Amino acid sequence: MSDNHAARLGDQIIHTTLLADIVSSVAEIATYAAIGMVVGGAIAAAAPLAGGGALTAAMATMGGTAAGATGLAAGAGCVLSGMVGGVLASVTGLADEISSSATALGNLISPPSPAGTINSGSSNVNINGKPAARAAGHATEPEKKEESDSGISFLDMAAGVLGFASSVAANMWQPTVAGADANTKSSPLDTIDCEKHSPQEYLAEGSSNVFINGQPAVRANDRTTCDATISTSVSPDVTIGGGTLTVRPIHSGKLPGFDLGISVIMMLLGRPSKILRNLPCIMMSGVTGYMTNLLTSAVMAAGNPVHAASGVKVLNDDNELDVALPGRFPFRMQRAYNSLNTRDGLFGTGWSTAFDSYLHVDGDQATWYEETGREVQFTLPKPDSMLLSPAEGILVRRNEHGDVVIGDQDSSQWRLFKPTRENPSYLKLAMLCDDYGNSLEMSYDEQGRLVRIHDAAGAVDVTLAYTHPDFPQRVTALSHFDGSQHWPLMQWGYDSRGLLASATDASGVTRREYRYNDDRLMVWHRLPGGLESEYRWEKQDHWRVVENRTSTGEHSKIDYDLVARITTVTRENGAVRRHHWNANQMVTRLEDERGENWLFEWDENDQLLSETDPLGNTWKYVYDINGNQVRVTDPQGNVQSTEWLAHRALPVQVTDPEGNSTHYTYDAHHGLKSITDAQGGTTTVQRDEYGLVISETDPKGGRRHTDYNRAGLVSAATDCSGRTTRYRYHPLGWLLEETAADGTVTGYQYDAAGRPTGLTRPEGWQESLKWSARGLPEWHQTADGRRHGFRYDNAGRLTATQDPEGNTVQREYDARSRLVALRNENGEAYRFTWGDDNLLLAETGLDGVSTRYEYDACGRTLRRTFAAGHADAIIHGFHYDERGLLTARTSPDARTRYQWSKRGQMVSVSRHPALGDGAYSDAAEQVLHFGYNALGQLVSEDGDNATLAWEYDALGNRTQTTLPDGRQLKQFYYGSGHLLSIALDSLPVTDFTRDVLHRETSRTQGVLGSHTRYDALGRLQARDVFSGHPQRPGDMHWRQRWEYDFRNNLVREERNRDPFDASRWSYDSTGKLQQQEDSRSGTVNWPQDGAGNPLAQGGGRVLHNRVTELNGIRWRYDIHGRTVEKISGQQRWRYRYDTEHRLTDVVSETRHRPAVHVSFQYDPLGRRISKTRWQVRE
Repeated sequence: MSDNHAARLGDQIIHTTLLADIVSSVAEIATYAAIGMVVGGAIAAAAPLAGGGALTAAMATMGGTAAGATGLAAGAGCVLSGMVGGVLASVTGLADEISSSATALGNLISPPSPAGTINSGSSNVNINGKPAARAAGHATEPEKKEESDSGISFLDMAAGVLGFASSVAANMWQPTVAGADANTKSSPLDTIDCEKHSPQEYLAEGSSNVFINGQPAVRANDRTTCDATISTSVSPDVTIGGGTLTVRPIHSGKLPGFDLGISVIMMLLGRPSKILRNLPCIMMSGVTGYMTNLLTSAVMAAGNPVHAASGVKVLNDDNELDVALPGRFPFRMQRAYNSLNTRDGLFGTGWSTAFDSYLHVDGDQATWYEETGREVQFTLPKPDSMLLSPAEGILVRRNEHGDVVIGDQDSSQWRLFKPTRENPSYLKLAMLCDDYGNSLEMSYDEQGRLVRIHDAAGAVDVTLAYTHPDFPQRVTALSHFDGSQHWPLMQWGYDSRGLLASATDASGVTRREYRYNDDRLMVWHRLPGGLESEYRWEKQDHWRVVENRTSTGEHSKIDYDLVARITTVTRENGAVRRHHWNANQMVTRLEDERGENWLFEWDENDQLLSETDPLGNTWKYVYDINGNQVRVTDPQGNVQSTEWLAHRALPVQVTDPEGNSTHYTYDAHHGLKSITDAQGGTTTVQRDEYGLVISETDPKGGRRHTDYNRAGLVSAATDCSGRTTRYRYHPLGWLLEETAADGTVTGYQYDAAGRPTGLTRPEGWQESLKWSARGLPEWHQTADGRRHGFRYDNAGRLTATQDPEGNTVQREYDARSRLVALRNENGEAYRFTWGDDNLLLAETGLDGVSTRYEYDACGRTLRRTFAAGHADAIIHGFHYDERGLLTARTSPDARTRYQWSKRGQMVSVSRHPALGDGAYSDAAEQVLHFGYNALGQLVSEDGDNATLAWEYDALGNRTQTTLPDGRQLKQFYYGSGHLLSIALDSLPVTDFTRDVLHRETSRTQGVLGSHTRYDALGRLQARDVFSGHPQRPGDMHWRQRWEYDFRNNLVREERNRDPFDASRWSYDSTGKLQQQEDSRSGTVNWPQDGAGNPLAQGGGRVLHNRVTELNGIRWRYDIHGRTVEKISGQQRWRYRYDTEHRLTDVVSETRHRPAVHVSFQYDPLGRRISKTRWQVRE
């Protein structure tokens, strides 16, 4: 059958066999060895011309002999010949011929066989009744290539080499045999099921001339990303012409690492022997040449918790973050507790930090005692080689001096460990750095204690003190030197055994306290607010926590079945939760407190493969060989895909389930360089040598500039319009002063530990915040001198807030710290009832009426019953799809249905009237449809009677609204989105001018213009409205002036510059309105109770926050709290509502006059769409 026959869904893919892989690999390496011999001979012939040279001189300087120099040169030539041979083969194209010939030989001995099928295809193009197969990509317009900058500092180079090695290893493990053609981009879907490769693979090639849905049509013998070919048993009668277009990189189909393994085996087989003196050179040539070819191709083609399973007590959150200092590489003293951690670090047994992590090396075996207290064991790679662990997300490398670098896979941090002079097998942390060379360096004293951590800029210069007389290895204090002054940061105390007992900040607040048992295991700790937590231990396979109590009454008993691998947790109320786990202590099933089961599946690298909810809905995850998540498939089969840098855990393309892609590029140091959205809008950033973003260019070409201080904090920010805001900081990094573009200064004050204590603004504005000895806010004083107080229980939970008048709002909690009562200023309480798994079962209002909730197996609301247990109860029901999105909401009046797109955006909503007895009409009473663009912005709304449409600029500003009658309302902007003018079709409606802070200062609107001014605090101060244009104002129409108090309450409004034409307002100390004086209408008093309800002059309080009578007006409410009647004198208003609590009818009745009826209608989203008024004549 012709090679051009079309491929379809379900057609087979063909792979080489294992035997063929072996034969081809050996043949390929042997060929490179032969090339290496020829090149080696040429180098040897040229060697005498070097005349000794630098290498010989260097050897002589080191005490080596000429023979030694010659021997080394010969050895170097042996390796070099292989490298040159490999590069020549790659550059000249001979590499492809070598590979093809070797593969042909392997296939001749052992023919290829089916290894999977095509599992996706076109949604609307069929061939022989089957969806047509497409290559997973599309052609694009040629792009202008940009030059990339690369730093040249030593640290930059070190980070670059590590990145280089990572890329090399990825490609050597599964080599790239063909890159994607220029001007192509990958697309999601169009995948295959391959029995030989577990990560997701795609159709990589197709016709260069024939496209299906914009993607190359796939034919027999076209290749996949795993180097399989499409079977010739495809369409019998449909052929597709054209050349071949490759839209995704194709990796070697041989077993991952197979070629590398064969190379290493052959290298090992070539151990030195006198009779085979040249053999090592030959085999080294072959191996080095083959690896170099892979390297060249890579460069050219692509660049209170207890652990349920283990019973281990861990602490590692912000409560253990003692100090954080800004810097180009920030300093964080983050402690971590792990009960399995028996080593003695800076803070004693069980505790670890990033700064006392270390390596222990025994030959090639290494144990990394890392920052969270775990022990990670691995075999060290050979010098200048690299180890990648997808499970840990780390890269490991070492050099010939025994130094070891461990990096995070996303390049955010590298750790340099160096052997100690006393014990070379013990490697201490010497440096932390990033890809830009920003670093923190460690200094040790003669006793091997870490005494200083600093950066090159001086932004971080931390000194560790060791003053405990009995435990000189325990750090007791931390301080920072800013070049002229030492700033205390933290102090730590220890018990009589040298175990960490307390952590106290610079203001003297003891933030953390700990106690331990005789086995040095933590049995008690107190959180910053005062919450105490106790632990009981039991020795099983190791020490495990079997009971936990807190000072609030929360209690858990923990039982372990080590054989069945089940952990059972029984709560204080008898609720039970069970955790099932696998051999790697990864949870595989969670039986929650309600008895519902959640399932989890993991791969061999402990990566989550799937999670299934109690209703059987499954989310699936696929990873690449580096452990990056490449596909997420929701329960409906919608796929979001991510492509990653080949050598870093950084995304280069994210494609949503509808095929819209966002692209990311990075600089040489893996800093984000550009983002291109799904509509082609690109935001680019420029970085300085430290990796700080100094310029950002938006998709419209607007540029923002940023300056920094030596700590990497923003010192000046200039927007697209050239307006600059400046910032000044405390030596410890706290913001002290912000100067806006108009010169307005805002100041901030702090205590010694960095808690905010004051705020100053222009016009004498000063706010204060007082902190308690426990580090909790005690009171806040507003700029007018009034204080608002806060009270807490012994666990640090907020129990009361008190305003300046003494009115108090109180809160009550249960053992799990869930809010169970909220009392207002009148002493009435809202109450809350909770069920298992912290689901709210009922909320009861001040009037005692309850709303109850019922849930499905996944914890989503199924029913909400208003006025539960009452004859007039209203029930709302809810239904969801497999993704958990709401598909229907029912009430006694109607069912509202919702439809969603693949990416979870509402595309339609419809209302179906109730027919009675729980049935609803299939025919919709109203329907709304919504459209979105590739960025997910709403672009259209289509209803029964009208259509609206919207357009946006590249920055997401709405630029045009098309009205139902076809007219277009247009908005024009400047800078990053400041409204400049509005027009209706071509008719100008309003133009604006703005000040340096982009606030409106003038506008035109028809024949009128206005000027607007602000006070120093940015509050509206004056507005003049006149005829004509703001630049040429005519007759004045009116003027307004406003004044405010120190709580931003409006206190005076003056009209037309007439001091006798004004209104004044006065407030009590809590900010509630007390009185209004008006020069025209006189004085009105507004007495209120403590909860803010209006009162008659007699005072008192309003029951349930519902006013029933005031100033001759009476109100009546229904069981749901809705106003149903209002009576004032001879007039009465009656109000009716639908079962969704929306006002539908108002009837106004006046004695001796016809009743006036007003009705309202709503669309399916609850928006009011009509109002009808008529008179009812009797």
